[in-house]
Amino acid sequence: MDLHTPKNDVESKKPCIVFCFGGSFVTGSRTSTELVQLAEFFTKKGYICASIDYRLDNFLNLIAAESTTKAVWRAVQDAKAAIRYLRSKQTEYKIDEKQIFIGGTSAAAPHVAGLAGLILSAEPELSVREVNEIIEKTARKIGGYTYNLNYPNRPNGFWHNEVGYGLVDAHNAVASVYCAETKLHNLTFNGTQSFSDCKILSNNSIVNSGKTTYTVTKKYS
Repeated sequence: MDLHTPKNDVESKKPCIVFCFGGSFVTGSRTSTELVQLAEFFTKKGYICASIDYRLDNFLNLIAAESTTKAVWRAVQDAKAAIRYLRSKQTEYKIDEKQIFIGGTSAAAPHVAGLAGLILSAEPELSVREVNEIIEKTARKIGGYTYNLNYPNRPNGFWHNEVGYGLVDAHNAVASVYCAETKLHNLTFNGTQSFSDCKILSNNSIVNSGKTTYTVTKKYS
């Protein structure tokens, strides 16, 4: 485990993120470039970051469903062991045990699927396109990459061919929907309505909720 800590941070308890590398459970390392960059990004935000290794399997074993399940389960066991260790060291490392999160690369698909479910729980009438747009436009850019606007077939903001739109942001994505629904509930607007106290997608972006079209601006940093 590699532990990354904020510099000159005086908080007595800090949130912690456990990062897991990608590699189909057969390759990879806690020192992979993307995990180091993610850790550097979040430590600047005040998080403690732990990049972990987990047991890997042989590629040929992943052909069978049973051995594939075992490979995944071993990785889950190792990740849970890492979280238990961090909790046991919460005083020494100044970790807030109630704010320990886990993420990484490769397993992004189920993470994004879960976020899509959260967004739809807030507004079931959103279309697939609208959910996709919310996720992409609320994603946070991570350091170490140069993002390009007007990338072919990527209409929802700045894009990088390795990390896409960036890091999905569940809080801002779901909060944006709730903010919009709070304002629109039982109300009817003609044309475009501006709300200055919400963050939906990005400054002055246009969103169609299926009920009306409106302009929103950022509130959350």
